[in-house]
Amino acid sequence: MFNVKELVRKIMDAIKGNKPADKSTAKPATTGKSAVIRVTGDAKFEAEVLKSTVPVVVLFGAPWCSYCEKQAPVFEKVASQMSPGVKFVKINTDDDKAIKARYGFRGIPTTGVYLPGNANGAMKLHSGYMPEDALKAFIKGASQK
Repeated sequence: MFNVKELVRKIMDAIKGNKPADKSTAKPATTGKSAVIRVTGDAKFEAEVLKSTVPVVVLFGAPWCSYCEKQAPVFEKVASQMSPGVKFVKINTDDDKAIKARYGFRGIPTTGVYLPGNANGAMKLHSGYMPEDALKAFIKGASQK
């Protein structure tokens, strides 16, 4: 199981731009590259999201979706601010229909927050576009449940 206070501390540190104290649980920040990992397939989803040792924020979307395209740069910006304390993942639901069906959402973009120790699925889902401040608040709120 996971320690809720520790997860809240990690997310608050990430929001404030502080680096995690334990570097072994997070990937190092990348320079000049996206902080968002693109995932395809069940095996990679399980490895990057369900078995992660840090909180994971997943953006489910598709290239033809105008709101997904609008959400993408906001997601990238928040990822660059909160990584590596929080991992950010993008999934193209056109390529991974099984993952979309498994978690029961229909609309895109959908953002999900997955916490370590909860391999059954997202702790919280939100469908629709979110501006930067709303996305940060959503991540913080999901981590406090």
